[in-house]
Amino acid sequence: MYSFTQKIRFTLQALPYPWELLGAVRPGLYLLHTRRGVRFWCRGRTNDYQEVIISASGTEHPFSLLQKLRPETLVDIGAHIGTVALTLKHLLPACRMVCYEPYPANVELLSKNLAENGLSGITIIPQGIGLQSLGTRDQFLKAEFGPDSAQISAQPTSVKAKFVPLSWGLRHFAAIDLVSIDIEGLERPLFKKYAALFRRKCRYIMTELHCPKDETSVVLQPLIRQNFKIIWQKTDAGSSVFLLA
Repeated sequence: MYSFTQKIRFTLQALPYPWELLGAVRPGLYLLHTRRGVRFWCRGRTNDYQEVIISASGTEHPFSLLQKLRPETLVDIGAHIGTVALTLKHLLPACRMVCYEPYPANVELLSKNLAENGLSGITIIPQGIGLQSLGTRDQFLKAEFGPDSAQISAQPTSVKAKFVPLSWGLRHFAAIDLVSIDIEGLERPLFKKYAALFRRKCRYIMTELHCPKDETSVVLQPLIRQNFKIIWQKTDAGSSVFLLA
């Protein structure tokens, strides 16, 4: 979790009009303009705003490095409302992107954000990536939008979501320059089962880990054994972001 001071710093770095965040305390949609020129529709009373300001601040993800590496293809696993994909698309307009997102409310807002920014070359696949195919079934969400929303919403949410195994989700790609992974703590079993597939298919992996710092090496160990190396990292008390090549 980010401290109040960190959130203020991210906000000042990310938003030219900080008062737009007033929409975060009310129900309904509100629009955030970022200093990178990307606009995001967010939902009030969720942590959508936090995802936007952390991504747009540029301090918690290696966007400057990725701009130099210039990946031509991105597969975004756990795309949420598009914070990573849209930010990278703004920096790398020629990059072709595929976004996997299983939850209908997120998919709807992701589509709205693509339209708001007039972006093309991004394909949305309304499915989640996991260890096995679960088909379409009720997924009981402890908090659909992250830990902050669990404190706001009194009742957990049940939604219909489809999940497919990683091997199926990547079957159409001979090679992928960059895979971005943010699947809220399920990275460890995914890396353990599919490390060799990542090595065959992927040039770079960017992943956000939601675990204590002393456990990150254990989570990443299957990738390290496949000769991935950490070329960028950012850690704090709440989560860690790694870029591997």
